[in-house]
Amino acid sequence: MVSRGVFDAYLLDKARETGVFVSLGERVLDLEEKDEAVQVLTDQGTYGAAFVIVAEGAQGTLKHHVPRGDGKDEYGVCLVTEVPYRKETARRFSQDAIDIHFGLGGMGYGWVFPHGEYYSVGLGGLASSLRRPRGVLTEFLRVNGFDGRHRLKGHVIPVGGMRRTLASSRVVLVGDAAGFLDSFTGEGIANAIRSGQIAVGDISRAFSQGGQQRLPGDYEATCSEEFGSNLSYSLLLARLMHRFPGVFFKLLAGNQEVIDHFAKVATGRWTYQRYLRWLLPRLPKYLLRG
Repeated sequence: MVSRGVFDAYLLDKARETGVFVSLGERVLDLEEKDEAVQVLTDQGTYGAAFVIVAEGAQGTLKHHVPRGDGKDEYGVCLVTEVPYRKETARRFSQDAIDIHFGLGGMGYGWVFPHGEYYSVGLGGLASSLRRPRGVLTEFLRVNGFDGRHRLKGHVIPVGGMRRTLASSRVVLVGDAAGFLDSFTGEGIANAIRSGQIAVGDISRAFSQGGQQRLPGDYEATCSEEFGSNLSYSLLLARLMHRFPGVFFKLLAGNQEVIDHFAKVATGRWTYQRYLRWLLPRLPKYLLRG
């Protein structure tokens, strides 16, 4: 898409032949979509591209060139810090287990993850529910025995499974920029890779038709068919778990079968839809048994 013009002879010939240029470390500052091209402004210059794939993660701003209108229920806020290991703190936490604390933010939780010489301590939740994340994390650190001042790092993450606009005529969003995140586990790498492959395939077909094809219909439909439905069901399961945390804790603590079948989802052998169809009819039996 973008180039400093520092190609070797072979790559330069290929770039002239195909019209596809590769970024060599330039920071893209802005995009301007026009009828027949996209103007790409970088910290080194301005370039023209027939199509642009935005793969900047959830933190960037380029994705806003595709009209989205995300509300505060459609993305989460996470804060994390690293706390050095101390013997007096270690008495409260095992080095072989992680601590999860629910109830700190809508569809979110706090955590204490041991890493040998330090603890990763953080929290996340819906932006609409976690109004004062720094204050909440500061108090969470204090009540768990992590005294002192801590450097906090913040991130935003999309809520996967929401219906979003994924492309304009010549700009395509992939990965976290498109919101392709599993709302139950937080995993997003597999969908980021696959959505990038789909975007490249659609753009390749557009070039074969003279670069005039509009992209959103094919791209959005293909993503929805391959993994969009699964993300919607992961969001449903996440909402159920956070709405009834006691029920799910009881299930996970007392029923190995529930955990074993969820492992099939985590490894891609089952979809969330299949898991929910298996789980929901059995809920009364499992709860009565517990």
